[in-house]
Amino acid sequence: MKENKDVGQFQNLIDTGKEKGYLTYEEVNEVLPNEVVQSEQLDDIMVLFGELDIAIVDSDKQGKAHIDRIKAELPDNQEQEKAQSVRSNDPVRMYLKRMGAVALLTREGEVEIAKKIEEGEDEVLEILIRSTVGTKEVLLIGEKLKKGTIRVKDLVRGIEEDDESFDEEGFTKGVLKLIDKIKRINRENQKIVDNKKDFKSAPKKKEAKEKLEKNHEKMFATLKEINLNRKWINRIVSKIKNMLLKIE
Repeated sequence: MKENKDVGQFQNLIDTGKEKGYLTYEEVNEVLPNEVVQSEQLDDIMVLFGELDIAIVDSDKQGKAHIDRIKAELPDNQEQEKAQSVRSNDPVRMYLKRMGAVALLTREGEVEIAKKIEEGEDEVLEILIRSTVGTKEVLLIGEKLKKGTIRVKDLVRGIEEDDESFDEEGFTKGVLKLIDKIKRINRENQKIVDNKKDFKSAPKKKEAKEKLEKNHEKMFATLKEINLNRKWINRIVSKIKNMLLKIE
């Protein structure tokens, strides 16, 4: 009975968040079950809110300001469509209506969209690895892999769960090797930043800046090679978003 009550309260919280477009930390804390104390569970909940476009803010004032910014960026017809989709109680009907309004893609169109998706993902990864929080989360993934709290099958895209020929141990070692490479480069970058005060001449400053840029490019290429799935990319991005919201 208690579990059903918790689920019902959480669903009501989601409904409230969808209706308002945001939730306050106080509202979330009041509904979360007491046993939800592990970071993994909290991470999953925050990722869920992010996927539902529900912002987590400190106060109603911040939440209303957030919604006002979104409305200001949307044309009138988009704003109306978004409001209608929130109010809709029949997602199947909404889905079919939208599908009927979209023309079928040609092969060239599919290739173009796939290219844009890849470019967008590359842009996200590059921003992520240039962020201190993003880099820290990638290194934390390595720690979790070493401890066995996560599996490489859950981390990397393109791996079939029932593939008996898959060498999980070997693949895990390969991913850990790539993450260790990111760790080494990040440590080198940190040394450059810490010693910036010693670079007094313009040529030395330029050299340090160029070295940092090359290292960031290496970290991006290595992160791309790991081939993280969207679930984990979204998880890291959600943490960065939440930190930015707190700063704001």
